[in-house]
Amino acid sequence: MICTGEDVEIAGTPAEVFLWLDDPQRVLQWVPQMIANAHQEAAGQRIGTRFHQRFQYKNRVVATSGEIVAFRQDQLLGMQIDQGGMRVRVDYRLEPAGDQTVVRQDVQLHFRPLLRIPTRMVAPLIRWIARKRIRHNLGHLKRAVEQANAV
Repeated sequence: MICTGEDVEIAGTPAEVFLWLDDPQRVLQWVPQMIANAHQEAAGQRIGTRFHQRFQYKNRVVATSGEIVAFRQDQLLGMQIDQGGMRVRVDYRLEPAGDQTVVRQDVQLHFRPLLRIPTRMVAPLIRWIARKRIRHNLGHLKRAVEQANAV
């Protein structure tokens, strides 16, 4: 397992920021590689909601499926995602900080058994790539929320 994470301060309340994490259509606006994001709510509750996403990386489209596994309105959104040879746990935690919100994104990458030995050798590179992608996406989230709040 490889763990990493990053945080960002965003001008706005936790409720304003959480809208951009929890609404599938808004997620499409700030995750640049995402081209589809469909959710099936589980009997009127967020935990257990299944989703299917598609991402475009240059000429390749990657499909993922997952489930919301943790939810506290305006505070926490946790997802477990199956992506090829790995299972990914993503948690967004929101904390008020004056007139801003600190958003913390933690990621755990669990690799399938056949991939474990080579993965250990390249773990620092995988962690670096993951942190770079997290920073990139959190930057897009920050811009989307702050631009929407400026209007």
